[in-house]
Amino acid sequence: MNVAVASEVHRAARRDWQTTGLLRMKVAAQTPVGRLAGAVARAMREGREVELVAIGVAATYNAVKGLAVAREYLMDDAIGVRAEVCWVLVSDWGPGEERTALAFRLAGVPGGPGDVER
Repeated sequence: MNVAVASEVHRAARRDWQTTGLLRMKVAAQTPVGRLAGAVARAMREGREVELVAIGVAATYNAVKGLAVAREYLMDDAIGVRAEVCWVLVSDWGPGEERTALAFRLAGVPGGPGDVER
């Protein structure tokens, strides 16, 4: 993802969070997993909820890998990640286009990964 696109995604995500309390991020096949994981971990440390939206196999793989890496980043802070996976209809992908996407809704839980109730 080039810098201009990454900046626009960041600005759009910040606008969403300011209006709804939810940090929404579109994940693409080209999304750098380390940066995605860092953004998710930072949001979790700040007590925010995150929604990762992915369309396609490669984007979904990056979302899952980013979630796994973010979980590793949060271990030292004793923060676990609760994830809910659902299908969503995305209408803002392009002009006049609607697509079905996989959404990962994430929230931080105290105590770290070993203390999460099943």
